[in-house]
Amino acid sequence: MINYITAFFSGAAIGVPMCFALGPVFFALIQNSLSNGFRSAFYIASGVIVADVILFAAAYTGTHLFMEGQNADKTSMNFWVELAGGIILVLMGFFTIRKHVTETNERKFFHNPVMYFMRGFALNFLNPINFFAWVILVASVNVAYSTTSYRFTFYITTLASIFATEVVISYFAARITKILNARVLKLISTGNGMVFMGCGIWLLGIAFGFF
Repeated sequence: MINYITAFFSGAAIGVPMCFALGPVFFALIQNSLSNGFRSAFYIASGVIVADVILFAAAYTGTHLFMEGQNADKTSMNFWVELAGGIILVLMGFFTIRKHVTETNERKFFHNPVMYFMRGFALNFLNPINFFAWVILVASVNVAYSTTSYRFTFYITTLASIFATEVVISYFAARITKILNARVLKLISTGNGMVFMGCGIWLLGIAFGFF
């Protein structure tokens, strides 16, 4: 039971910061909610989560086949996955903290829900960093959790928290934009970076037997 609870809260701890990556999806949700109403942003969020599900499925399938096809010692394989994943997460965190994010004034007006959906899908699916992030996340989780049920508790919670957070962002868009000055954006970016770096350090600790 403890492992399910750990997987649940770990998934939520990863999913929520992923929504505040301050990329094009984040601002598309806010701007469309302000310009065209909550429904437009909800359709965008729906497109985003469908893209995430597809990216996760591709990452999970590829990672699973790769690890199953290895003839090397599993302990050695786990070590290299943990090491590579930890280093990459630390680097992602570092560059997230260092990057400069500014709000864009871009406005998009559509009148068809499908267009909103496709915009959210395209913004997420066509960003190569997202697939790379899912590959690292899947590889790390497959090492950290020993059973499929624990892993999918983590994955489902992560995806659900991503969608829920995006819906909340869309709903409270007007209030969010009032506080999105340069200082707040920097604090959010720093917080995201620290989460990624913390996960990376934790994974490195597992690799070297500290945890």
